[in-house]
Amino acid sequence: MNAKFFSWIFFRNLAIFLLVGVYPSVLCWSQQEEKDFRKTLFRNYDTTFRPLKDMRDVVQVEIKLMIDTVREFDIVSGYVTVHAYLTLTWCDEFLSWNTSLHKISNISVPKELIWYPEIMLCNTESNTKIQNLPKVFLNNDGCVIKNIPLYFKSHCEVDAYGFPFDEHRCKISLCFTDYDASKVKIESMNCSTVEDLSENNWIIVKSCSVKNDLYGEGILDLTLSRKIQANSLSNLLPPIIFLLLNIMVGQLYVESGEKVSFATTVFLANIVYLGDINKKLPKEPESVPLIFWCHLILTCLSGISVIISIVASKRFFNKTLPKPVSLNKVDTEDREIKTEDNGENVHTGAGIPKKRISLKKISHIKNWLCYQNFEVFMFNIMCFVSVIFAIVFIGLFLEPIAMRK
Repeated sequence: MNAKFFSWIFFRNLAIFLLVGVYPSVLCWSQQEEKDFRKTLFRNYDTTFRPLKDMRDVVQVEIKLMIDTVREFDIVSGYVTVHAYLTLTWCDEFLSWNTSLHKISNISVPKELIWYPEIMLCNTESNTKIQNLPKVFLNNDGCVIKNIPLYFKSHCEVDAYGFPFDEHRCKISLCFTDYDASKVKIESMNCSTVEDLSENNWIIVKSCSVKNDLYGEGILDLTLSRKIQANSLSNLLPPIIFLLLNIMVGQLYVESGEKVSFATTVFLANIVYLGDINKKLPKEPESVPLIFWCHLILTCLSGISVIISIVASKRFFNKTLPKPVSLNKVDTEDREIKTEDNGENVHTGAGIPKKRISLKKISHIKNWLCYQNFEVFMFNIMCFVSVIFAIVFIGLFLEPIAMRK
């Protein structure tokens, strides 16, 4: 029993000795060993040549773009500001090793020690910040991974025709600067996001594609669609109010003395809001926004309403004021009326024949020219035009909404 016990103690201590003392010394990778390994790995390595044993081959680069945030989209200037992380991966045929001989599977090395492709954003503003990190990751199979933080401002194709239901497209191009597609080309491009990119007012949809014609080019497409919410619908409320006010001008009597002032106030309010809405729209749009046409036509209708109100008010005051009567004119009119019974032409003192005009026709013309009939007729036309205007623009505003669905 004691022999078995002492044998068990002996083998247990031997196992502990081998595990604690011998095995770590086998797995240990000292600093000197890594120095020697790096010297051997980069011996005769030339960073000026592409990392291919056969120079007729093409370096295949894989791009991964992770979008962190879309920080700002300015519809007036047409630029979007994006913060993202770019990862380039390619294989270096001269920087691979056998992990069974060397107890390491990957290392990080200064980027100046290896060959790497220079990449830039081809269609962005000059304030683009590409921060090249000082080191790259190198795996035992020769694959190199280079991470690049990006902060850039890119131009967008602004289409504000359907504002406030507008949709815009931003095309961001990544390309290599040192080599054409016959030397270095993009194998694939994958896009991802850290989190949901939907901002307060925008729904953002992304897509990626690769174009290898003359130069390798990776393309990121961002589509920004304005959300249909209270903030966007509030832009349609002023046109409805102004349209109703233009109609209400016709319901105000001239006798009140406020018709012209009310019509003028509505007209000036239209002009002020037209300038305000113009500040929210692109400076150089490809097509004139629909809401701008809407306010412009409303302003024109409001101006016509002011003119009609002034003419109707002038006719009203001309009717109420007493007219001076000339004695010679009265005598002449009496002589003309006496000769109308014969149904013949009337001759004036100058001997010029004058055509007989019936009293019924004169009464009809005067009745039509009365300020009340003139006003009713003109504002009926205004109401008809306003209704047609409302129907047409409602249909035009529904079109961009239907296209988005």
